[in-house]
Amino acid sequence: MTESPEETVAVTTVELPPEVPAETNGGSSTAVPAAVVPEHRGIKESQEILKAMGNVADLVSNILADGLVNWSDLQHVLNELKSADVYLAAVKGAGDVDDELKDLDDTELVVLGLAAIKLIKKFVDAAKKNKNA
Repeated sequence: MTESPEETVAVTTVELPPEVPAETNGGSSTAVPAAVVPEHRGIKESQEILKAMGNVADLVSNILADGLVNWSDLQHVLNELKSADVYLAAVKGAGDVDDELKDLDDTELVVLGLAAIKLIKKFVDAAKKNKNA
């Protein structure tokens, strides 16, 4: 019997990024390297847009409170300009809302859902109030 010469095998160690547990990977049983999982976005920009929309509902309600739109309503618009930072924040972060909405967890979904319901109620109440004016 002929003996084969011993083969030398070079082993290189490669350090991989830490893995994300399956429970944070959408329930998948396959772990994904942390570098692949995007950073959680939060809902700050979405909330700012809802807040600005609430301010618009209040402004429209105040303008239509007497059932007329006239020059005296300019005061309501001028008062609202004091809240310009709310509108600027909403516009500034508007581009991030799409990414935020793609990344919602259950808690954020509930928070935004409740905020949207309150906003709809505000518009409905304003419409009812102005219909009776």
